[in-house]
Amino acid sequence: VVPWYLAGGVDEANCIAAYQAIGASTIFASYTNLANPATYDLTAGITPGFDISYGWAFNGVDQYLRSTMVPNNDQTWSVIIRYSEQSGTGDKALTGSLNAAATSGIALIADKANTVSYRNGNTPSTFAPKLATGVLAIAGNKAYRDGVAEASTLGTGTGTLSQTIIGGVGYAGNVAVWFCNVKIQAIAFYHTVLTDAQVAAITTAMNALNASTPP
Repeated sequence: VVPWYLAGGVDEANCIAAYQAIGASTIFASYTNLANPATYDLTAGITPGFDISYGWAFNGVDQYLRSTMVPNNDQTWSVIIRYSEQSGTGDKALTGSLNAAATSGIALIADKANTVSYRNGNTPSTFAPKLATGVLAIAGNKAYRDGVAEASTLGTGTGTLSQTIIGGVGYAGNVAVWFCNVKIQAIAFYHTVLTDAQVAAITTAMNALNASTPP
């Protein structure tokens, strides 16, 4: 059986990290990097809530998870995340990693002034409407909402990024900020640019995950 994070023919060597919270037996089990166990496993900054039926639940105030993974800031990476019940507006990030000045990096924001905000470089691109529940992705210079590409080309980036945060973003000295109130079911990172077909296939596979599909 092909794991959800390799749907669409993704080469397993190109998935650097994949985490599945929905269906995990415990919150500690959900921290395991399914693509490369014991490498880039998650640790808790402030531990989020957890339930096998929906995964992690972040309070939007101070809860987050951290990976020591540091993405390249050159649009050679991809990230895809399934989440639900996001609330609140502003810089409420699902996941991200920025440079020391927070002027460049990778970030996905489900609701920024009633838009979705995507960043894989210096300048974020925003698209209405917001998305409280769904799947968002970035692959190279393209952004995707529920498996469909948005009509934009993301700008390039500069500077070394921080470690990766889930439930917010990381920047200067690996500080976590932009906390998000949201439930997150699964997320994966790739050091390759996924194709349109691969993003669509992974989106479908992620949406099929439930409490009865353990990692």
